[in-house]
Amino acid sequence: MLTRHAAAVAEGETVDPGRAALAALVRTARAEQTVGAVRLVDIAADADDTAAVAAVRSAPGEDVSAVRDGGTAHVQRLRPVPEPDALTVPREILPVGGTALLTGGLGGIGREVVGYLLSALGARLLLTGRTPEAELGGERREALEEFRELGEVAYVSVDAADGPALEAAVADAERRWGRPLDAVFHLAGADVRDHWDALEAHALTAETADGLAAMMRPKAGGARAVEGLLAARPGTAAVLFSSVNGFFGGSSFGAYAAANAALDGYAERWAAEGRTVRSIAWSMWDRTGMNEGSPLAAAARHRGLRGIDPARGVQLLLAALARPETCLLAGPDPANAYIAPYVTGVRRRGPAGPARAAYSPPEGELEREVAAVWEDVLGVDRVGRDDTFFVLGGDSLRVMRMIGRLNERFAAALPVSAVYDHPTVRALAAALT
Repeated sequence: MLTRHAAAVAEGETVDPGRAALAALVRTARAEQTVGAVRLVDIAADADDTAAVAAVRSAPGEDVSAVRDGGTAHVQRLRPVPEPDALTVPREILPVGGTALLTGGLGGIGREVVGYLLSALGARLLLTGRTPEAELGGERREALEEFRELGEVAYVSVDAADGPALEAAVADAERRWGRPLDAVFHLAGADVRDHWDALEAHALTAETADGLAAMMRPKAGGARAVEGLLAARPGTAAVLFSSVNGFFGGSSFGAYAAANAALDGYAERWAAEGRTVRSIAWSMWDRTGMNEGSPLAAAARHRGLRGIDPARGVQLLLAALARPETCLLAGPDPANAYIAPYVTGVRRRGPAGPARAAYSPPEGELEREVAAVWEDVLGVDRVGRDDTFFVLGGDSLRVMRMIGRLNERFAAALPVSAVYDHPTVRALAAALT
């Protein structure tokens, strides 16, 4: 895939958020093995056809790269950074008593953020969500009532991607506040819980234009609406809540990954214009947010995406706001075998993950049948009894397929979590007995 403006390498380069989203789709396609080989090469905006051909030929074997300056290749890498000693919201983002808009502010993570901004900064807040206030129920209604006891909080039902409606809500709040908007916290996003029980229906080969648009609208469409707000408010800071899927891609979550990658694109564009902006890509928050109760949490942890306790999440938010970088990831373990190849210091990335075990043939009929199912689901030859499902290329989508096949074959009721507790052929066969 050949692009322009999908990545910024040098100061002054502009990023198109929609094209930035393509990188997440490429990494998802690789994870899902949608095609035999796929990669994205971003070229200079002024590159002619000859330069474009040369760029593709000189690009490394990375899934995402950018080629500039006569063939110099650049690749994406993560760099661990320390947390600042002082954890507080910088004044240039939101001063004490300041004003802020929070899209998706009554969601699980949003409530954690709102509680902090009210109690620590005495901020005056405008929360938006798709549900009319009269129809709010359960935790959201209780939270809104508690927030109003803590400070000045308004709630407006508005589609985060509806630019004119969002502008009207903010303008009305500014009139009440008697001052302009200091910051936008964009947390709105599409709910992915319906993916959990139908992973194959959300693979890239099954994705539809309507499905992609629906997933992109709250995050990327919301960011576009926020961009409209910011155009008339040069002093307003922006904080975007993204997901690590935007960087790594995600099997059966390609559209969601693309929406989050687009947020980084918006952040880079706004930062290049001189605006104070942070885009924070999170791994799963524990016990809150739309991933609460996710059956895929074990898979995420296995691949180095640590769960984040809500209190720790607020600490990491403050740490990210105090850092000078525009785009940050919160939660990945740089020492994990799947994350480490993306971290600064690894010169070339081959297949991520730990090395495969030395081959030892399956013993007994049960191990041979389990190995045969793995070979079929994973598309690999000669699976041994000590091979680990994830080292062979297994992901959440293939876990579901494999467990379903085994349960059908043996009339069993293995949960999806069984493969994380028993990741080898030997161990999983023993769990079936």
